[in-house]
Amino acid sequence: MMNNQGTQLTITAFWARMVIKWGGISLLAIFFLHTGWIVFQRNWKRVHPAPPPPPDVAFGTLPHTKFSEPKLHPHRFQLQTIDGHLPSMPTQMKVYFVVTQQSRLLAFDQANATARQLGFTSPAQKSTNNLLTYHKSKTGETFTINPLTQNFNFSYPFEHDQTIMSQPLPTNLDLLRQTALRFLQNIASSHLDFINPSNITFYKLTGNGVQPANSLSDSNLAQVSFERKNIGNYPLLPPSPQNPNVSVWVTGGGSHNVVRARFIHFPIDREKFATYPLISAQQAWQKLKNNHYHLARLSPQFNDKQPIIIRKIFLAYLDPNYATEFLKPIYVFKGSSDFLGYVEAVSPEFLNN
Repeated sequence: MMNNQGTQLTITAFWARMVIKWGGISLLAIFFLHTGWIVFQRNWKRVHPAPPPPPDVAFGTLPHTKFSEPKLHPHRFQLQTIDGHLPSMPTQMKVYFVVTQQSRLLAFDQANATARQLGFTSPAQKSTNNLLTYHKSKTGETFTINPLTQNFNFSYPFEHDQTIMSQPLPTNLDLLRQTALRFLQNIASSHLDFINPSNITFYKLTGNGVQPANSLSDSNLAQVSFERKNIGNYPLLPPSPQNPNVSVWVTGGGSHNVVRARFIHFPIDREKFATYPLISAQQAWQKLKNNHYHLARLSPQFNDKQPIIIRKIFLAYLDPNYATEFLKPIYVFKGSSDFLGYVEAVSPEFLNN
């Protein structure tokens, strides 16, 4: 009896060990298979992403972008990107709603308050297009503002100011940026959605007027430009980088630290957008070669006997310098002779005539 009972216990223990052993192996196999399946699915989705939903074109037909075209237009181009090919681009992008003007309620009071912050105390002169212009008879300063948009221009007739001519710019560029930023913060703080000041261009004021400076040490004027924050990975570019939508001219001292300012800014509602189909990079390239593009920048030394070598192509948004309800994507072509050209990116069937 004891032998049979011992034998049964030995058999039971054996099978218990076997169940534990193979059960553990099965659990580990299931765990690794499940983990492997999850990793496989993730990699598959990364390599084969689901196509985006079709564009909703919720804003309907969009207006064409208005460009002021210069007389000189390069018309010959060669493609020399890193891989020698046109880049692969998205088939659709978001178009955002732009607030073209603020509420009329208290708009003129706010414009007057802004002028007073700059020391303009005399009543404004009102033009036929609702612009308000303020003057300082003693210094010749002028401030013009659109009360409905709060866009403005400020200028001081500095061309013959000997105190500015005799003051070189500080070697610390952060001081120039801070001076320009403080000027805007004091009068347009509620509208600023900029990253740090971007480009600084140096000039020299002499008895013969304003000339580009060869270096910082040779300059007494600087134009500090401002950029808006990117939308995702896409930059916002002005129609003319040399004449940015927002810029402040700063001096090295003298009678005025700021002698000129331009502020053209239309708020973007980043929560209100629609998606639109885009033309392909090949179609944009063809438009460029057919001279259907906006010339944003070109070196004064450009020689029209040589073609423009296009080395970089990317998508961006055009930051408008006029009232428009939509922020639209553009193709950007960069190349030799400091060339910068824009091509409308929205598919033409969704643009009006």
